[in-house]
Amino acid sequence: MGKNEWLNAGHCYGQIEGVMDMLTVWHAMNGIGERAANGEACVPGEVSVRQGALVVLKYLDAHPEKLHLLGSNLIRFAFQEAYPCKE
Repeated sequence: MGKNEWLNAGHCYGQIEGVMDMLTVWHAMNGIGERAANGEACVPGEVSVRQGALVVLKYLDAHPEKLHLLGSNLIRFAFQEAYPCKE
C-alpha cells in the first residue's frame, strides 16, 4: 500500500473505533446494557476494532447505494444490522 492508502485506512479504522467508543459511552451514560430501543446498535464489548471493520466492510459491499452517506452513519448502520439491541 502507498502512503495515501495507509492514511485512508487509518482514518477509516479511527472512525470505526470512534463510533464503537461513542456507542459504549452513550449506553453507559443512559444505563443501557444489551437492551435498548429497537434500531439501536449494541456492539458486544468483546468485539475488536478489527472485527468491527470487517462488519463495516461487509455492510458497504452489500449496500453500495448508500456509499454517498456520511461515514459515521454508515458505520452505525452496519453495527445496527450486525448487532441489534435486544428488545
